Amino acid sequence: MLIIAVIIAAGVYAGYTVTTNSQLCGQCHEMRPEFYTWQDSSHSQIKCVDCHLPTNRWQRVVRNFLGIRMVVEHFTHTVPENITIRQAVTNDNCLVCHTLNRQATLPGDLRMSHVQHIDHGVLCVNCHNGVVHGKIVERGQIDKVPRENWNASMGKTQLLLTNTQPRMILCLQCHLQWKVSTQCERCHSKIPTPPSHQPGTWLTLHGQEAWKDVNHCSQCHWEKGIDNKFDKNAVAQYIRANNFCYSCHLRYRPPSHTESWAHDHASRVVKGEIPYCVVCHDISPPENATLGSGNGVYCNQCHGKFFVEGRPVPKLDDYFSVTSNGTIVTANSVTPK
Repeated sequence: MLIIAVIIAAGVYAGYTVTTNSQLCGQCHEMRPEFYTWQDSSHSQIKCVDCHLPTNRWQRVVRNFLGIRMVVEHFTHTVPENITIRQAVTNDNCLVCHTLNRQATLPGDLRMSHVQHIDHGVLCVNCHNGVVHGKIVERGQIDKVPRENWNASMGKTQLLLTNTQPRMILCLQCHLQWKVSTQCERCHSKIPTPPSHQPGTWLTLHGQEAWKDVNHCSQCHWEKGIDNKFDKNAVAQYIRANNFCYSCHLRYRPPSHTESWAHDHASRVVKGEIPYCVVCHDISPPENATLGSGNGVYCNQCHGKFFVEGRPVPKLDDYFSVTSNGTIVTANSVTPK
């Protein structure tokens, strides 16, 4: 019996040693993007399991052997199309190596207390989610290149500082959600709030500045700009895809949108300004009313269904198209009035 027990213990130990080896993660094509980005990251000397398994020893052993289902999924070709992390990386995992007692090495003139954020329940990965894998899932890189085609050189290209370091848009979105000050002076010791960003007026006037140069706005409020900042349609789609902008656009109505707006808007839309409308609204029914997909009010909700003074209101997607400079063009190249 002792011999059998020794053999079983040795087998369990060997299995645990093999399954906790990070190189094993790179053997299956499903995990190649994550493996090759980890391999070139600042955490390449840290085992995958040190972040992705509990810090408690016995919980780690149990969770590790439950992972055998991933091996089964691989060989039975039942791996989910969208692979998701089954348990978030906890602060306990990070604090095995990092300490709250060290002075934060923040760039530039930033002031930020890690202790204060953790005391309020903020997870380390809420801000540092790109440090190991370069946010390849969030940036859609997994959809662009099949997992089996990833290699070491491709993994390295994903770990630019812009992909691994926290972006200010994360700070702003979180501060807005929890109703914490978004004034520049809150976190920056040298950068004051721009004079234009005055409470009240800026809420209604910021859109005019965005149309002039949305890339200037993106320096603080998004992760990237657009190539053609003078293309109104491109700007409109950019704003709708920008969660910082759109989270407000879904909730607040412009001052012009009074109770009579549904009847008056046609006479008040300026020639060439349809892209202003599609910043928030789809022309045809949106698939859903989530960020970037258009809110629940769309043009053809009324157009093509109702009559005004006995005349049918034309269905817009059959009535006009919009050129790159925002001009409305009909089939006969005549702008509707």
